[in-house]
Amino acid sequence: CSPAHFFGAVISTVPPCSRSGFREDRLSTHRLFFADDMGRESIAKESVARARILQGADLVRDALDAGKRTLVHCAFGQNRST
Repeated sequence: CSPAHFFGAVISTVPPCSRSGFREDRLSTHRLFFADDMGRESIAKESVARARILQGADLVRDALDAGKRTLVHCAFGQNRST
């Protein structure tokens, strides 16, 4: 069973991996990948991250408004605000 079985929306900011450690895109319903350089992003990378975060917020809102159980999948609190 994948997380998508338990959740109506799984929004990933990093590639999802199986229990075996292999990339498995089917574990997400939405993929908004971006790099986290822990505050050392270039202006271009920061712009991409900002756009993905806003896209993700829209997806979360839409999923919750539709009554879907929602999971946001990231790595280590990816792209924490400063």
